[in-house]
Amino acid sequence: MTPLRVIRIFLASSITELKEERNKLGEYLSGADIQNLFFHDHVVIQLVRCEDIYSGSDGKTDPQELLNRRLRECEMSVFLFKTKAGPRTVQEFEVAKTLQKEGKHTMYVYCKSIPWENRSPELKQIIQRLDDEGPDWDSFESVGDVKAAFIKGLLKYEHGLLVSLGERFEESAGATQFWSQMERIEKSGEDSLKRYAFHKKHEIRSQKDVHQAIGELVSQVGTIMEDSSKTIADKIFRTHEVYQKADRWASETEYDQKQHCQLLFDYAGFLYEHGLYDDATRIYFRQITLAEALYGDSHEITAASYNNIGSVYEHKGDYAKALEYYGKALSVHESVLGEDHPSTATSYNNIGLVYKAQGDYAKALEYLEKALAIFNAKLGSEHPNAKSARNNIEAIKASMGEA
Repeated sequence: MTPLRVIRIFLASSITELKEERNKLGEYLSGADIQNLFFHDHVVIQLVRCEDIYSGSDGKTDPQELLNRRLRECEMSVFLFKTKAGPRTVQEFEVAKTLQKEGKHTMYVYCKSIPWENRSPELKQIIQRLDDEGPDWDSFESVGDVKAAFIKGLLKYEHGLLVSLGERFEESAGATQFWSQMERIEKSGEDSLKRYAFHKKHEIRSQKDVHQAIGELVSQVGTIMEDSSKTIADKIFRTHEVYQKADRWASETEYDQKQHCQLLFDYAGFLYEHGLYDDATRIYFRQITLAEALYGDSHEITAASYNNIGSVYEHKGDYAKALEYYGKALSVHESVLGEDHPSTATSYNNIGLVYKAQGDYAKALEYLEKALAIFNAKLGSEHPNAKSARNNIEAIKASMGEA
């Protein structure tokens, strides 16, 4: 059995100033979603927090020394800043910077989006050093931004680590035949594209070749994602590259616009499914613009796009934007499908869950009860959608003391 390998992540920030963001990020880094992303590659993510170190202290060793010692054992660190950098965090920052320079550590730094003048001199100095020496740092509005940016960094880190260990799939025994086949498929697609360009130059307006080229390219997605010999990191990055190339080909040729719209929909869905929320948002906006141009803003396809980008914003913690796009989807479903359609119920349910996340239980119950009534009537009380809505309603009522 292949032994498990641990990636230790040190979480550093002001415990009081960024308490909510710190707790949410800590829950995410310790949760099942991120663990499942790497577990099949025999990698376990372990979060190291100062709270845990303090609770395990023997009372004799200096707490800062304990923190620094544990930090030196970690493969990476995540620093969150807002207005200030306390003495302990500054020391941890220096330790991490030294480890990074020695090639023993990877740092990720995120600063809350606030006016520059509101930052302390110590934090301004840290940011200036980051600008001059690296690593790159990102600003964030919500903890969802940090999650999205960090998962991309973690995937890149894992991808590079596997290469250095010689465990990457394409370097393993038995991979030669598979990748030779993939190269033949890709070359076939490129040859088809060249033939299309030749035909177009000679005013032969056939769409067959470019459609075939993109179809053959996108057919690689299923093959890559289903191959059990590859790491999840390699699967994600290679599939991302395939979608990028297909999108570029579709954009540079007279590709059918409806098929391009579907390609972007699938591409954005893939990015969202694997936690690449910023990239998913960017592709969804392109897809929505194209869908509105092709179908109008009152079509089921456009409504599906509104719904999906609403899900991205919900996972990023941007509830105002999530409600905006879920509301657009609901408006289309009500007008096109009717107020008692299961898709309309799904929109009610999504809006209700956002209000639940915001703690507005009255609004949450209003929408969830509408959803449940439709699910019961149209799908039956034992349908998973009905059960889910019912469970959420019971949970809210319990929180309100009505259970």
